[in-house]
Amino acid sequence: MESSTWANIFQKEILTDHATIKYWEEEYRTPISDVTNEMNIIVESRAIGDETFVLPSRSYLLCQGKVVKAANGAEYNAGDNIALVNGWQAFRKVEMYMNGTLVDSCDYPGYVDTILGLLDDESDYATKGSLEFRYYDPVGGSAAVEYAINLRSIPGIASADGAGGTVSVANAGETASHFNTFRNYLIGIAGANSAQAARVARSSLGTGTFWFKLPLRNVLGLAKCDKPERGIQLQIRLTRETDNNRVLLKGVLANNNPVDDGKLIISKVSLMMPSAKPHIDVFKDLNDRLRASEPVPLDYQRIWCNTYPAIAGGSISTRLLSNARRPRHVFLALQATARFADQTRNSLLFDAPNSLVGSVRVGNQEFPAVAYNSANDGFVRMYNAFIDAAGKNADRSSNSFLDFNRWKNVYPIFYFDCSANDNQFELQQDAEIVCNLTITGDALIAGYTLVAIVVSDEHKTINENGAIISIQSSDK
Repeated sequence: MESSTWANIFQKEILTDHATIKYWEEEYRTPISDVTNEMNIIVESRAIGDETFVLPSRSYLLCQGKVVKAANGAEYNAGDNIALVNGWQAFRKVEMYMNGTLVDSCDYPGYVDTILGLLDDESDYATKGSLEFRYYDPVGGSAAVEYAINLRSIPGIASADGAGGTVSVANAGETASHFNTFRNYLIGIAGANSAQAARVARSSLGTGTFWFKLPLRNVLGLAKCDKPERGIQLQIRLTRETDNNRVLLKGVLANNNPVDDGKLIISKVSLMMPSAKPHIDVFKDLNDRLRASEPVPLDYQRIWCNTYPAIAGGSISTRLLSNARRPRHVFLALQATARFADQTRNSLLFDAPNSLVGSVRVGNQEFPAVAYNSANDGFVRMYNAFIDAAGKNADRSSNSFLDFNRWKNVYPIFYFDCSANDNQFELQQDAEIVCNLTITGDALIAGYTLVAIVVSDEHKTINENGAIISIQSSDK
């Protein structure tokens, strides 16, 4: 036995945090009670006293939603197959303001929530994401499955096996077996798509509205700073996603008839944020240091996301950012452009080309040093890098529900580790980030959209000057 084991005999264990004497969750509502027709939604907290601290890191948005038919706003039946893909996919942009100053923002938060969530979530992910509609599909994404059949050319899906019905064959790659797989994916039968079945169960079709939770820390790096803050008025601004083909995923009914196109209505949004009050002894020390203008450091990683449409294939050189500071991680993913053509395609699945050569250049340095080349390793290096980014290669107890086949067929996300850049002077300046890809596309996919996420180190401080609280950028 180790000596520390015996030393623990006389050590006291802290069972409760006695420094916190009061902790409660407060709800802050939008100025307009019904935001159904609001394209830009604003919700903010109110000013608080000196003795109360708020915790933005544990805050979340509480949204009331409803899925109705796009044509006339009619209700769906309880047995219909249509649902919200992901909670954050309902918005195109989210911004965080503190005391009127923009401190963090995220475009395409649905992509960020999905891609970074794949890194964080363990093999029991299914038990965690139901409040957020953070479900991961077990199938789909493969061109041979999702794009083999042009459903829009079929006046109703006539046959489950393609033998007695009309199956549109646009090219030699489309077969009846592809049709079967896609139909099962859409309808969610025989365990084909457990994620869609779970989404539909959460959507309360035919019974009214449903509520979902959107943690700010899932998409805003600053919200990950788990520090109590005082004198801060937090404001969240949301820009609604107008393309319901990105927001919803629909299937077919048991009789093979397609479900009508839908639209998502969000009628209410609240900001739920905890407040806490420290013990008088703790407060006195904090108050003295804050009044003496000791800055509160906020060190976090900024998350930037953008898309680049209409990539046909071949050699691609795309500038992601021209003024990134201290970039550490880059994630790239490809999506078939047809994925956004209708609501039968999941907008948060990704598509692997037949082959890919790729690297990312930050300033004048390439990552990785030896470019990825699937022709040489069958995508093994790219999958290994993604698992490394998740820390799932650290030891045998770490695990991910994304095995190689599921990663390649459903979530082929390519990770570039830029954290060990030896040119520190360059990292202190604005650096240009360029991705270089050479793609050999699948014959069934006409073009790709590139999704890019860049994660970079950021530093801010909160400063008190009398009654004035300011948030400033700092440089380490």
